[in-house]
Amino acid sequence: MAEARWVAVFNVQELGKQFQRSRPVAGWDDQGNALTLDRGAGRLVKANEQPGFVAVRESAGYADAIPAPPGWTVRWCRDGADDIVDPVVGFIEDPHVDGGVPLIADLEMSIIRDLRTMCVDERRRGRQPILMPPNNGADQ
Repeated sequence: MAEARWVAVFNVQELGKQFQRSRPVAGWDDQGNALTLDRGAGRLVKANEQPGFVAVRESAGYADAIPAPPGWTVRWCRDGADDIVDPVVGFIEDPHVDGGVPLIADLEMSIIRDLRTMCVDERRRGRQPILMPPNNGADQ
């Protein structure tokens, strides 16, 4: 069985919206504090001393990722509202989810996120995600 993976979770404000962002835990200090990489300083820092720190959580245990064939999308549906369609760029292996988890290009935020973090996004809350395979010209 794979070793547990941990992430430090931070509240982040961008473009007037607040959401949570995770950073991988790179190690632990002698007192048991989670350490994350501060890219600007080029060193490890205590996660709980960084702005916006919320908690340290066990991650889903992603091990590998594969690119998605062109054409895969996630369609976010809700009665009475236009669907939102996001491109799938890959799939990540997750030992807790049979078949893996889609990686989605959030074009509005210009980032790649997994399906679970997209489900809590304010624009998509209350919508049902449906994974759509490539059409391959079947209706033409």
